Order: sequence, then C-alpha cells, then structure tokens
Amino acid sequence: MKTASSIFSFKWFVKTSIKSAAILFVLVLIIVVSKNYLSQYIAPKSYGLNGLSEFKELDYLFIGSSHTRQSYDIKLFEKLCKCRAYSLSYSGLDPYFISLILPEILKEVVVKNLIIESYSLKMIAKPRLSDSRVFSHGSLEIKKQIIQGLDHLNVPRKEIVSLIVNENNDDFLSFFITNSILSKFSYRGGYTNKVMKQIEDSEFANSGKNVDLSLEPKINVAQVSALSSIISTAKSSDNVFFIEPPMPAPVFENRITQLGIDTFKKELASYGFKYINLWLDGEKLKERRYFHDWNHLSTLGRDVFTKDVFNFLNVVN
Repeated sequence: MKTASSIFSFKWFVKTSIKSAAILFVLVLIIVVSKNYLSQYIAPKSYGLNGLSEFKELDYLFIGSSHTRQSYDIKLFEKLCKCRAYSLSYSGLDPYFISLILPEILKEVVVKNLIIESYSLKMIAKPRLSDSRVFSHGSLEIKKQIIQGLDHLNVPRKEIVSLIVNENNDDFLSFFITNSILSKFSYRGGYTNKVMKQIEDSEFANSGKNVDLSLEPKINVAQVSALSSIISTAKSSDNVFFIEPPMPAPVFENRITQLGIDTFKKELASYGFKYINLWLDGEKLKERRYFHDWNHLSTLGRDVFTKDVFNFLNVVN
C-alpha cells in the first residue's frame, strides 16, 4: 500500500520533470531562434558573408569554394591592384548555391569586377550544401533562399530541420574564440598566413584517380541551370569573369574533368562569356610544388596564381 509520502514524492518527481523539460525546451528554442536571427551578426568579420557586409562597394569580388579561398592571397592582390577586394568562399560552394545567394549579395554591394569560380567538376557533381556556415552566416533572406533551394532539391525535411536546429551551434556559442582564430589566418575572406605545403610525389602522380572515385561522367542539369541564373544576376557588375583555379595536370587530363570543362565552355559561350583557365596549357600544372593536394594550391602556388590573375585582369581591364 502506497503511503502519503511516496505519493507526494512521485507527484513531486513528475512536476519537477515536466518543469525541467519545459525549461530545457525554452532554452533550446531561445538558442535556435537566436542563432537563426543573430548568427549573421556575430559571424567572423574577416571571412564569409558577414565580412562582405562591411563593404558597400568593391573593385573585385571573388566567389567560389575552397578553391577560391586557397587560390587567392587577397592582401597580395590588393597590394598589386591598389584597390579593394574580397574573397567570398565556402567549402564545396557550387553554382547551384552561388545562384541562390548572389542576388542578395549584389543588392547590398556594388561590385565592379566579379570573378566567379568556374570549377569544372561542379558541372558533374550533384548540388550539395557542403558548408553549412553559408546558411548560418547568411541574412534572413539568404537563409530563406537556401531552405527553398534545398526543398527544390527534395532534400529530406529532417535534414533541413537539422540545418536550422543543430548545425554550427558550437560556433554560435563560442564565436569569440572561433572568430579570433579565423582572423589570424584570413584577410578579407582569403587565406593570408596559413601555410599550405606542397603535395607528395605519389599523391600528385595519382591525383587524377580522385576524380574517378568521386564522380560519374554525367552532366548535372541543376548545376547547368544555376550557371544560367548566375550569368543573368551577374550582369549588374561592370565586368564578369569565370576563372577556374588550377588543379594538378592529372586532374585536368581526366575525362570527367574534361567533360566539365567542355560544359562550362559551351554554356558560357552561349551567353558571350569565356571559360578562363590561365594555367591549362602551360607547364605549371605539371609542377607539384604549386599544389597542396589534388585540388588545391600550395602557398607558393597561391602567390604565383594571384599574380597571374592580377596580370590577366590588369590587361583586360
């Protein structure tokens, strides 16, 4: 037979559990709402969309994936051009997601020269939000566009909910530390102090095999359609260039990469633009000292390519 004391203890336990669960729910709700409404304001000022929001006008804006981040030394580029430049880059950022965020970017920033990464392999790959910081760093409108874009791709709702609720909570709660670390290695969106060592001989020689392991030789319709949207949006800038950062020769010689290059060339030509790859027909692609891994430049490669791109843009402008 239950005593009055045991009944009271059970009721107290139930009430306390309900109160604790309610408090926990409210705390989680506050974090989620705060993250999605405030995250763009506490994101790093030396990197990404929040850093870009500091500018109302730019002479040069580079936009793309980690290729862009690791291919341009923005501090060196600004020294050469005596101008204002910024590198907006997120890991894996592809044409599909560039097409979603670019309209909002160009509403806020007047860009004289827009350099869009023409990463050939992205014409083959399925659209994917590889770096969720694009979402957390973005304005409410950019967040809305990304959610709609994911929905259009038929991404499962639980993954979209996870993006909103779970992703980058640690960065949000420890932004003081995260931002200070990023500021040491980044300058206006690009790496400046991070040392990228050269690739090993064997890895360089076999670099083309990474493409075969990652992709099937089939053009992705969504990426091609996104490229059309990018071109339409980019016309607000004075000059638009589609430049592919270098990858080792074995990667560019791969049949899948060649399919991506041919697609870029064809699509861009239909709108009066050119696919630009400054190293494609030269000897630099064959020198491993310029590369850090199978698809990124080393520190030396970054310096040399930055100068090459400046010289190219200086001539055409």
